Amino acid sequence: MVIDIQTNLILGATLVGYEAAELVHVFLSLMEAKATWQVLEQSVHIHPTDGEALPSLARLLVGDDMPTCPNM
Repeated sequence: MVIDIQTNLILGATLVGYEAAELVHVFLSLMEAKATWQVLEQSVHIHPTDGEALPSLARLLVGDDMPTCPNM
């Protein structure tokens, strides 16, 4: 995942693996909506899927290691 650290926008992602097709649409939608990584981090992903790991990846990439709960 590529994140602009000044604007927090998700700029892109490289996906490789068996479930890459599942995840590519997540990134396409976020990039089309000009979403920040915080939008991804606060979203609720179904379990069990590879997509549920994306919020943790976003926090890891920007150096925010504090887990947060989505607003419900």
